[in-house]
Amino acid sequence: MHMLVILLFVIVAVFNSDARGSDEEVRLDMHVSLQKDPHGKYLVHVKLSSRQALPASIVDIQLPWLAPNEFMVLPEGNRLDATYSKMRRGGPFADYNGTRYRIEPGESIEGDIVLEGLFPTIMEDIRRYGVRLKWACKSKTLHVTCKQGKGGTFIIPKGGL
Repeated sequence: MHMLVILLFVIVAVFNSDARGSDEEVRLDMHVSLQKDPHGKYLVHVKLSSRQALPASIVDIQLPWLAPNEFMVLPEGNRLDATYSKMRRGGPFADYNGTRYRIEPGESIEGDIVLEGLFPTIMEDIRRYGVRLKWACKSKTLHVTCKQGKGGTFIIPKGGL
């Protein structure tokens, strides 16, 4: 019984140190852009690029375009009405399966935040008022830097792009 408990502690310690080590070592450049897909949906496109000398390893739950991480990248959305009222927040649910991604030096991985999933009324808000989206170069679990700065604003005018 004691041997089983010791073995369990060793296994947990190995997994925890592996996860902690990979988080601390991964340093990525992040680029954020506003896009409109061919079907008229607005997206915030996020690209992570490795600037490390060695391959970087991240798990799907760390990706900034998956829930709940997209709230770090897009912390706020406002209508362009007289009071700049906040848009109602929603949010997609994500089912993670622990997929590990390996990013070689100089390579990138990219994904999209679909704005209708994050702000359910955004299409109506754009039609009626236009919207302002604040974005941030942040991640809870990855060390990211953006050449664009620590954050910024995307404006979608009344009627859309």
